[in-house]
Amino acid sequence: MSHVSLPEVRQRAIAIRLLHLGHAPEAVVEMLAVAPSTIWNWHRRYRAEGISSLANRAKSGRPAKADAHYLTEVERALDSDPHTLSYAFSVQKDIAIKHSQLIEIVPFFVHPHLQSEEGQRQLCRCIHFLLISPAFAYG
Repeated sequence: MSHVSLPEVRQRAIAIRLLHLGHAPEAVVEMLAVAPSTIWNWHRRYRAEGISSLANRAKSGRPAKADAHYLTEVERALDSDPHTLSYAFSVQKDIAIKHSQLIEIVPFFVHPHLQSEEGQRQLCRCIHFLLISPAFAYG
């Protein structure tokens, strides 16, 4: 798997791109819901080593049990229609979500301290950003 196709690299590359487009670091922090030091660490790593430095670094601990064949099968299953795997549901892609719907859904999935009006606005901004970002479009 290419490092560019990893979700964390896409998120970090979007942050770097937003900075380079002239967005204020505070705005990028708010859009991506990360700490300011995180944005600066990503930027510093990108400038020092390029895009490959944005991938997660190796961590200590027990090695993963999933081998390349297993991961390939998981990707194949995720790309296929659930009906072909004998599931009784289907996945609808490109779902349009209205702001009012997000406001109703958000409280069920977030920690209570984020359920303030400001917290909901920030979460909705992030979700809308992800839905319109070409980096997060699958197809």
